[in-house]
Amino acid sequence: MRKIQKISILPCISLAVFITLTVGVLLKAKFIQQFDNFGQQLIQHYDHKHNWFFTAITSIGNVSWSAIILITFSLWLIYHHFYRETLFIGFNVIVFAGLSNQIVKNIITRPRPTPHLVPASGFSFPSGHAMVSVLLYGSLIIILHRHLKSNWQRRVASCLLLGLIILIPISRVYVNVHYPSDILAGMAIAYTMLYISQQLFFNNKGVPDDSLK
Repeated sequence: MRKIQKISILPCISLAVFITLTVGVLLKAKFIQQFDNFGQQLIQHYDHKHNWFFTAITSIGNVSWSAIILITFSLWLIYHHFYRETLFIGFNVIVFAGLSNQIVKNIITRPRPTPHLVPASGFSFPSGHAMVSVLLYGSLIIILHRHLKSNWQRRVASCLLLGLIILIPISRVYVNVHYPSDILAGMAIAYTMLYISQQLFFNNKGVPDDSLK
């Protein structure tokens, strides 16, 4: 019981971070500007040798690429009769990362920073790419951990997916289509959403008998 209580504190902290950043953006608080300036100075060291890498990474979080990954993996899950997992990842990406992100963006209406290294439209807060990276690739981590038998396969999959969860949000600051506060807010609320959906869809956390071979 104590372990469960400790783990459940993290989503609460993430939610508190999101609320704090949201209020700060709405009130145009000084700490938001200071945080954004620090993050931009830390990440935006432009070099033509690195531009191609970050523009390629940021494209992985685009709607078209995310849709391809979602559809492909969902079909694979359906083929293996993992219907609960299919609903889990679909709900996270479509409802949480897609619908809720647009609702919040249109409430906050924060303009994006300029100029951009890649085309971008719409409002800035919170980052949709940051939310997609956590909710899509985070969902994949949870699903693969439930069904992969081998520990080394779980570790390799987790490392690769965690790399995308970290790099995609960073790339959005690098290409200057989001402020660092947009990124942190998106990742924070997405983590809380991922935790909630995991509790809703998977009551037991054990690995089921129909593990992938």
